[in-house]
Amino acid sequence: MGFFTEREYGSLFYILKSNVLIGISSSLNFTNGTVSIDGNGVVSYTAPESGGASEVNNEIVSGSGTSFTLANTPQTGTVKLYGAGQRLTPGAGCDYTISGATITIIQTGATYATGTVLADYKIA
Repeated sequence: MGFFTEREYGSLFYILKSNVLIGISSSLNFTNGTVSIDGNGVVSYTAPESGGASEVNNEIVSGSGTSFTLANTPQTGTVKLYGAGQRLTPGAGCDYTISGATITIIQTGATYATGTVLADYKIA
C-alpha cells in the first residue's frame, strides 16, 4: 500500500501518499502505518505490527442512526467507542452492544450521524 503521511493545517489532517492528496479528516492522528479508505470514503488506520495484535485508531465507523459496522472484527473487550466526541459504555443497559464487527446503539434517544462515531480497537 505504500507509505502515508499526514500534515496538519489548523484542525484538518491531509492524508498524502507520495505527495498526492488522498483524504482529509478532522480526527486522524498518526505518522505511519496502514490507511484504508472504503467506497464510502470512510478512512481507517491500522498501526504497524509490533509483535502483537494490530491496532486501529480513530476509525470513522461506517453507519448512521443506531447501526454501525467496524471495518475489522475486533478482539473481544478492546473496543473504545466514541459518539459525537463522548466515550460510550458497552453492554446491555448502557450505550451500545457489539457482536463481531456490528455495533448497535442502545442508549435511550441516541442516534448518530454518519462520520460522528469513532472507534479504537485491536484486530482479532
